[in-house]
Amino acid sequence: MMVEPCPLIELSGPAYERGRAGKGRIEKYKEELKQFMFNPGQEIASVPFIGEKLALFDPEMVPFCDFGIDQAFRNGHACWMFSATAKDSIGGRRAKESATVIKRMRTWFDQSTMQVIAREYRIAHASMILDFDISIQVDNAVVNGELVPTTILYDGDWDIPFRKREIVGFWLKMGEWSTIKVSRSGP
Repeated sequence: MMVEPCPLIELSGPAYERGRAGKGRIEKYKEELKQFMFNPGQEIASVPFIGEKLALFDPEMVPFCDFGIDQAFRNGHACWMFSATAKDSIGGRRAKESATVIKRMRTWFDQSTMQVIAREYRIAHASMILDFDISIQVDNAVVNGELVPTTILYDGDWDIPFRKREIVGFWLKMGEWSTIKVSRSGP
């Protein structure tokens, strides 16, 4: 069975692009890396030095990771747990730490609906222009037929030259969701 990671939130559209307009280059890179958090495994080509390393399923990146599928329970659901972990060695030689950005990713898919019940990942990179180490855990639930986040655990360290280092950790618990149907008219 082929399972593709599903995005939690799609960040796109005219309003999103207008919001990005007028931001500096470094701010756009940071925003695109944050966008990656909601859609891991997709290349973000405009982020220098690491954009292509975010494309976890690209044929050039696949040799750097161990992939697995297992059965597990998460939040009361029988799940398929997909995992991707950066390899320590490739072909008997120690892998370079800089070869990957995604160090670990685990996604729990409900076995009956294939909805993303939870996702955990760690991304890290160190260079002269961008240094970060981020761990994120997101738990989801279905409310009125919509998949919504219930818990987000974030532990991040961003260091960009000439900027104040950002070390942020938080635990966000969300509840009492209500959902609305939005009518979208196309062109």
